[in-house]
Amino acid sequence: MKADLNLALVKRLKLGERPVGVNSKGALVFEANVENKPYILWDSNRDAPPGFGVRLEQAILSRAPNVYNALKPIDWPPLPAPEPHVYAPPKPRSGRPPKASNATAD
Repeated sequence: MKADLNLALVKRLKLGERPVGVNSKGALVFEANVENKPYILWDSNRDAPPGFGVRLEQAILSRAPNVYNALKPIDWPPLPAPEPHVYAPPKPRSGRPPKASNATAD
């Protein structure tokens, strides 16, 4: 399905409803997506890049909260999730000190 995508339309999209057409007033017509099958709504705007669209699908994290366990072989024991990344400022570099400037006042 193609439509002129804008922020309001993208925020209104749901996996439980999929667009099926346009009514006589130019508004999108939605129908129930009972099976929650993924779908793509392509952008029909002439300024949009070719092939640009929005894909709606169920997120993998809602099906498998620990992705590491979702990707491992079944016969392995459960793997703990890694700790979240915390930013640490860079450590000072070791090595030769910077050269002193060679400017002399005469």
